[in-house]
Amino acid sequence: MVRIKCSLCGYVFETAGAAPAFGGCPLSKKCARARCPNCGYAAALLRRRRGWGWHRRPCAGDAAGLGPFPLTALPKGGRGRVVRLDTSDRLRLQKLLSLGVLPGVQVEVAQRFPCFVLNVGLAQVALDATTAAAVYVTAEDAD
Repeated sequence: MVRIKCSLCGYVFETAGAAPAFGGCPLSKKCARARCPNCGYAAALLRRRRGWGWHRRPCAGDAAGLGPFPLTALPKGGRGRVVRLDTSDRLRLQKLLSLGVLPGVQVEVAQRFPCFVLNVGLAQVALDATTAAAVYVTAEDAD
C-alpha cells in the first residue's frame, strides 16, 4: 500500500496493488497515475528508489473531465476556462484581476517557457510559473 496526499485538496488516501493498476500516464512510460477519491484529481506517480512518490504536475492528458486543475498543466496550445483563482496571496490575486484573468474567461497557452504567455480574449498576458499555478481551469476543446 502507498499512502498519498492529494496536492489539490490535501486528502490523504492509500492505494492497494501495483502501479499498473492505475493505468498509463501521458508524461512518461515508466510512471502510473493515482486518482484522489475525494476530488478526482489525477497525478502521475514516479518510481523512485524507495517506493512511489507524486510527480510535480498532474497528468495533462487526463485532465479533461476531472474538474479544476492548475493552468500549469495545460500544454502549449491548450485551452481552458478559468473556474477559480487561488486567493491566498492578495497581491497575486490583484495582479490576475488587473490582467483580465477572471473566473469564466477562456484562456489559451501560447508559450510555457521562460514564462507562461496566455491569450486572454484579444490580449496576451505573461505570467510567472507561481502566478500561473494560482489559476485553476477546466480543459476545453479547440474550436
